[in-house]
Amino acid sequence: MNRPVPYPAACRPQACAAAGAVLLLQAATGLYPDVPGGTVRLTPPSGTPG
Repeated sequence: MNRPVPYPAACRPQACAAAGAVLLLQAATGLYPDVPGGTVRLTPPSGTPG
């Protein structure tokens, strides 16, 4: 084969990579939205003063 083989899934992010930014934001801020319940829970990260 002298040419590249097409790989259709190469341009689509995987689910774990797509959710990584959201999970990092939740862990850093302590905000956990509950869309079906219509609430947002605030849990301060451990190690914060107060």
